[in-house]
Amino acid sequence: MSIELSVLGNAGQDNAAFVKIDTGQAIHRLLFDCGENTISSLEYNEILSIDQVFFSHLHMDHIAGFDGFFRGLYARDSKKNMIWGPNHTARIMQHRFCGTLWNLHHIMNATWHVHDILEDMIRPYRYELSDAFENAYLEPKKPNTGVVLKHPDYNVQAIILDHKTPSIAYIIRETDHTNLEPERMKALGLQPGAWVRDLKNPNFAAEILMIAGKSYPVKALREELLSTTRGDSVAYLTDFILNQEAVDKLRPALQGVRLMLCESQYLHIDLEMAERNYHMTNKQVAELAAKSGVQELMLFHISERYNLEERQQMLTETQKIFANSKFPNHWEI
Repeated sequence: MSIELSVLGNAGQDNAAFVKIDTGQAIHRLLFDCGENTISSLEYNEILSIDQVFFSHLHMDHIAGFDGFFRGLYARDSKKNMIWGPNHTARIMQHRFCGTLWNLHHIMNATWHVHDILEDMIRPYRYELSDAFENAYLEPKKPNTGVVLKHPDYNVQAIILDHKTPSIAYIIRETDHTNLEPERMKALGLQPGAWVRDLKNPNFAAEILMIAGKSYPVKALREELLSTTRGDSVAYLTDFILNQEAVDKLRPALQGVRLMLCESQYLHIDLEMAERNYHMTNKQVAELAAKSGVQELMLFHISERYNLEERQQMLTETQKIFANSKFPNHWEI
């Protein structure tokens, strides 16, 4: 698999997720939420290389560690600094940016881009270190088609759910791989060359491809030489009430996802408490996984009220409904 997901933080503590997408030619690093001390387990060079930060929502246990993250990257100008989250993320981020006294900012040029994800649009803002982040520059709005980030190597889908405030579930999908079959190419007597790039390019519209002075029908050559490997996929779900409206949104989106990382804040015996606080129980999460066709379920974001024995009970109950369930490997169970 080329998507690696690591849960940051221990059971009963703040959690986050660190996602690495390895294409073989590039590695993309995505951080989902940033609770207190969550990034402390990452190597510093990994933190400095994070490409995108996604917030599910801006409650304290999901943002308390941001200052430590920002301390390392505030002046980064080697790549774009990108943040995504629900409505008002930009306003809250600006408060975080301006929560520090700046006196050398005028000689620095780092830019931070923050995106408010709404149901119908994405509202992007730009903040400049050179003016101590004092100004919020509204950039052109974009329609929200569901997929909020489209990269050639992957895309990120955002689903807005209800936590008595908008809370976003994210689904990360790697782009499908188009592979050239070398044995078939050899059987046709063809040698590698620039023509391979054109053959793999779905936007290459010519019907005939010239290779070593001979013409080949592009459609037939693609059918003979190319195969497609489906890209990997993971989902990040936390902090929302799992009512019928949420299920109806999530089930079609989760179809075929390899790994669903999902909060299990409460044991099902505490369903009333879960509903009152707009969280989920282990049984609800297991049923969602079973009905959505995901391959694997990983539970995280567990309430600190539960001891070791109760966490084991939580996992056992979950596995009775969805057998391929687990906690993060580093958790004590």
